[in-house]
Amino acid sequence: MKKLIPLLALVLCCLSCDPPFDLSYSQAAAVVSKMTLRQTLAPVYGLEGDRENLDIVFLPDKKAAAPGIDFQNGFLLLRGTYRTMLRHVRFDSAKSSYNAFGWWSAEYLDPDPYYHRYLFEPLKFSSVANSFVGMFSMDPDYPQNRRFHILNATFVDGSLVPQFEWNLKDDLLRNAPPPVYDANVMGFSINPRDLAQPFDDSYWLVRIVNPPIDAGKLMEVSMSLNAGGLFTKADTKPGAALFDIPELAGVDRCLYYYDPGRAQSYVSWFDTAAGGWRCISWKGMTATPERSLLPGVTHRIDALLTTGRLFSTEGGVGRVYDGNGTEIASFPLGALRFIGERYVDGQPLALFSLARIVTERYSETLAIDVYSIPAADLETLGE
Repeated sequence: MKKLIPLLALVLCCLSCDPPFDLSYSQAAAVVSKMTLRQTLAPVYGLEGDRENLDIVFLPDKKAAAPGIDFQNGFLLLRGTYRTMLRHVRFDSAKSSYNAFGWWSAEYLDPDPYYHRYLFEPLKFSSVANSFVGMFSMDPDYPQNRRFHILNATFVDGSLVPQFEWNLKDDLLRNAPPPVYDANVMGFSINPRDLAQPFDDSYWLVRIVNPPIDAGKLMEVSMSLNAGGLFTKADTKPGAALFDIPELAGVDRCLYYYDPGRAQSYVSWFDTAAGGWRCISWKGMTATPERSLLPGVTHRIDALLTTGRLFSTEGGVGRVYDGNGTEIASFPLGALRFIGERYVDGQPLALFSLARIVTERYSETLAIDVYSIPAADLETLGE
């Protein structure tokens, strides 16, 4: 009954959804019937003028202390055809409502059809008065100008402002071991493991620019990352090993994932010549690592789960692959948006958010439902 009540509410609310947000709620209802409703944020005020955006994802805050996730406060990522916006939402206990505040926005006339130019990841923090999110500017046309920003949402004055900014090429790699001092960042990911540490473990794939003898080679770099910035730079491969992946020749932007427990790396990239997504994995600590092209993976990979599974949400369809690239489940997502994998009370969960418009007599407000399912059970959504 716990799951049926929010499911019924979802179906009823579909009748009052505004068209820009109507992204197949019937499909979403079928999927969330197998999930647990973690939180409903409603009503959410302060989003007037943001209705032109077609895609809304709620990114819950991370905290350094257990359980690590704050389902009542977080960032709203709003993506339209020509604009990306970010707001912060916090719970107002006095009014029993949620307020969106702060503002970050970027406009662009020629959005890339394959990659988002701006990637966002909430960062661990310890202050109850602030929340932090990392913004990664990964414009595929300008690898040398890619940047990492930390945006600070301050509850006290209701602001969302840049706190730090780094050029990934100059600042991230400047103090790394040679020969990484001159390299371009191709992709990064944050591992969802929760080790009760006050920072996230991030992993970066870079391509060496100089010296000439090593130009074009790849390297994996690990780094601790939190609201204070980038620190504790180290290499995921001992001895600062450089290596080649012939299939990635000419690729300067990708989706990169590293599994430290299995020492396995994955890259998902759009092959413009082939006109489709490809995926490759490798394992090893030599200049010629053991690699495997995964021909069964023909869709964009959006996450490497702690189970070793790969997960794609391309085209509004959830697809689960095993580590060898075999598709083991697929299911329609409809209006659901994948948040990521997070640890809650020691359990790795796959989180999803669903944004819907609730029409009242004289006004409309935004409501957001956050659902979860154990990461190990994700493929059961296709049953």
